[in-house]
Amino acid sequence: MAEAKVKKTVFLLISMAWSLILIAQDTAGYRGKAGIADVADTNLLHRGGVDGLRFAQASASAFLAAGGIGCPGWRKHADGIHQAFVARNLSPGGSADLLAMALFVDALFVDRLAP
Repeated sequence: MAEAKVKKTVFLLISMAWSLILIAQDTAGYRGKAGIADVADTNLLHRGGVDGLRFAQASASAFLAAGGIGCPGWRKHADGIHQAFVARNLSPGGSADLLAMALFVDALFVDRLAP
């Protein structure tokens, strides 16, 4: 029973992380920049080969083209992408790391660089 609870918790955390990646990519400051749709994520490439990388990029691009988080039902769409990633053993770790660094640098310097 404890193992099932851990698996459920891990699954929920992965789902939340995937949603956060899509949300951040869909915000004005990051849309179309350094996201799954645009980066040759070596983690995706390692796990799924060229086909896995292309699948992930196409999935993220389709999500954004459909309206991203501004589209009704976006969570269901994002969850469907997540499920497809899990089924293919894909993890956008490189994109997540890049996003984390972009947000970190933004938090450090946004006030210093503003006019």
